Amino acid sequence: MDMNQLPDNLVNIRKMNGLSQEAFAERIGVSRQAISNWERKQGVPDADMLKIIAKEFDVSIDTLITGCVAPNSSISEKGSQPFKYSKYVIISMVLILAIHIFSWYQGKVSIESVIISPGVITMISVIIHLTFRHVVRYNSYSILGGFSDEKDNIPQVRKQLNAIDLLNSLFGLAFSVIFFITYGSGAENRTIGSLIFLGAYILTLVIIVVCVNIKIKSR
Repeated sequence: MDMNQLPDNLVNIRKMNGLSQEAFAERIGVSRQAISNWERKQGVPDADMLKIIAKEFDVSIDTLITGCVAPNSSISEKGSQPFKYSKYVIISMVLILAIHIFSWYQGKVSIESVIISPGVITMISVIIHLTFRHVVRYNSYSILGGFSDEKDNIPQVRKQLNAIDLLNSLFGLAFSVIFFITYGSGAENRTIGSLIFLGAYILTLVIIVVCVNIKIKSR
């Protein structure tokens, strides 16, 4: 039986489920070295192990051996919908930014202060959200600084990204809403206030990243 497709399918199934080689091995009851050998075409699982893998990851044995388990197949979505809530928070931030820009058009606030604070905060939040979604959706964890496919627990990394994205979005939205209080101040105070808001947001973002990493890794 032709098993040329098996190694690639094993790699795709492992990554689509957010598993390192070690985590994948623990899930099906073999050693990490066995997974490494299978993926490098230096051995194949026996018939009983193929049945275990097929049952565990809800894929037929025929598809596992001779078919194609594509990275964008339904398996990658099984049991996980990351960034579901942060998406709506990001949309709210963009709408609030549109209100600030409209307020500038009406002469209630300077465009400089809008750009410095809610503008930059929204831009950073959108970039973080889109980047993290891309990383999880396409299993591109290698773009994260210091990430190691062998050492890092992918489900844990996914939780970290999801938590950071959601918390950052919520605080970014809060800063954008609170920014309305600067409307009653003079032009010079608005600029200073915008810089303070931006600095506070960046500090909050750093605290979020540190606290989330510590909390999740300690579990």
